[in-house]
Amino acid sequence: MRSGLGQWCSRRGWSPALIGMERTSSGCFVPKRFTTRTVDRAVANDLIARWHRHPGPVLVAMDCVLLQEAGRPCGVGVLGKPLSAILDDGETLEVRRTATNGTRHACSAVFGRLARVAARHGALRLVTYSREGESGSSLRSAGWWLDEDFYREWDLVGTKLVSLIRPKAAMPAAALGAPRFRWWKLLPGACTFDGALRLGAAAARSGQITGNPYPFGGSDAKWWPLWREGFDYPNAVPVAGTAA
Repeated sequence: MRSGLGQWCSRRGWSPALIGMERTSSGCFVPKRFTTRTVDRAVANDLIARWHRHPGPVLVAMDCVLLQEAGRPCGVGVLGKPLSAILDDGETLEVRRTATNGTRHACSAVFGRLARVAARHGALRLVTYSREGESGSSLRSAGWWLDEDFYREWDLVGTKLVSLIRPKAAMPAAALGAPRFRWWKLLPGACTFDGALRLGAAAARSGQITGNPYPFGGSDAKWWPLWREGFDYPNAVPVAGTAA
């Protein structure tokens, strides 16, 4: 059930997922724990009302995903276009809502499935938000990162200048008004020559002055110059926005 199964599937051009298996972090193949399927918005909103701590229906959605364990629903996620007009740049989609019944690792599995769905729509990155006081552990384990630069503030503590990460104050009229944090996830298409150029050009066209979608350092640093080139010369980059 270890590497032998992977080699057996590879020789036949199959994915282990086709026979209900998945690879663990240790390289073993085990029966797939979660399965997913697409549902309509009414079903998703019903589960959100039942499970979400701050229920409220999602009025517009591109895709809704239902997560199941042993045939029983345990999570749901809703994908849509960004509510922010600036972030609605044709390359970005937003995870509008996720909810689970408390099943361990279900929330991270929902985020992972929504990322694959977004990639099929042609998106290059995802955005979502968490409330102040939420740890964001499910987001981190699913490969998201907190937009720390957007929230960074400097305070004088004694004689030292320290950097603090604070949520922006919510507008009084905002839906579910509460201080929130913004999170990003780059999809596979973003870390390519074409993807980096497209994200830079999309940022310029939509008026994004800050909020470069690439984190500092690490393996993604090499894509910064291409992002900057697309940002500086957006008219030279074809518009290839996500599906409606």
